[in-house]
Amino acid sequence: MKSLLLTALAAVALTTSASAADLPLKAARPMMEPAATWTGFYVGAHLGYGFGDSDLSATTNNPDTFTIDHDVRGALGGIQLGQDWQSGTWVFGIVADMSAAAISGDGRQCQCGNNNPAGKNGPPGLFHTNYDWIGTIRARAGLLVTPRTLIYGHAGGAFAGVDVQEVGNAGPWAGSRLSDLLTGWVGGAGLQHAATRNVSWFVEYSYMDFDGLGTDVIKDKGSVNQSGNVLHVVKLGANWKFDNSTWAG
Repeated sequence: MKSLLLTALAAVALTTSASAADLPLKAARPMMEPAATWTGFYVGAHLGYGFGDSDLSATTNNPDTFTIDHDVRGALGGIQLGQDWQSGTWVFGIVADMSAAAISGDGRQCQCGNNNPAGKNGPPGLFHTNYDWIGTIRARAGLLVTPRTLIYGHAGGAFAGVDVQEVGNAGPWAGSRLSDLLTGWVGGAGLQHAATRNVSWFVEYSYMDFDGLGTDVIKDKGSVNQSGNVLHVVKLGANWKFDNSTWAG
């Protein structure tokens, strides 16, 4: 009886083993990658070009007023940092940037003005306007046209270090200088593309409108007034986003 029982148990074990061998192996469950997202903090750098105009006028004690509005243009480059949040196909964020600038231009007094008849020659004067740096703090909102490509608009505050100086050393305004921190506003649009989960590049346009520097009064000679500044800025840049999500495909 004992021998018979051992034989039966062995037969059952062999049958169970054979049946298990015939079963298909269950595939190992793959590790799930985090879903791709634009949400995250980023830092980056940019290069750009700016052009615009400086609204300048000069007055003598005659009194004659001469307009010296002139163009400015030049390069800029700097860094930016920001935070984005994604909701469906919408992306919202805030970004701050700072650029060193070499945007400048010269203007001579013209034969025109409030009390200056056409054709009347005024005293000489050569004025130089220079942007040393430009910064912005902006909000932005955009729409994803593909999971990797964002079009957006942006608006906020703008700041700049601007210097205006009479550099011809001639006329009643010789040596006159206005230099200060300017404030204003900025608005524009851009396109950004995510090349990898961390790296994106962008191209962006900004319109900047700044207040003027005020008036420099030259005793017994006249005054110089800087009433406003406008800049158009185009930037090309790249960002690094601190995130562990990935893009499918």
